[in-house]
Amino acid sequence: MGQAALRTALRLAEGERVDSHHVELATELVVRGSTAPRPPTASDLPPHLSPAFGRGEVRR
Repeated sequence: MGQAALRTALRLAEGERVDSHHVELATELVVRGSTAPRPPTASDLPPHLSPAFGRGEVRR
C-alpha cells in the first residue's frame, strides 16, 4: 500500500496525470488467537432475553 501511494505521489510531483486515485489491493484475512469474537446480536440471545420479549412479538 505504501509503495502504491509513493508511486502515485511521485508521479503527481513530476506533473504526470494520474488516471485514477482508486487503487484496489489484494487482501487476506488472518484470524489470530488475539482476535475478539463478534459481539452477540439479538438473534443470538435466548427468547426470554430478546428485545422483542414482552412486546407480543413472536420469535421462532
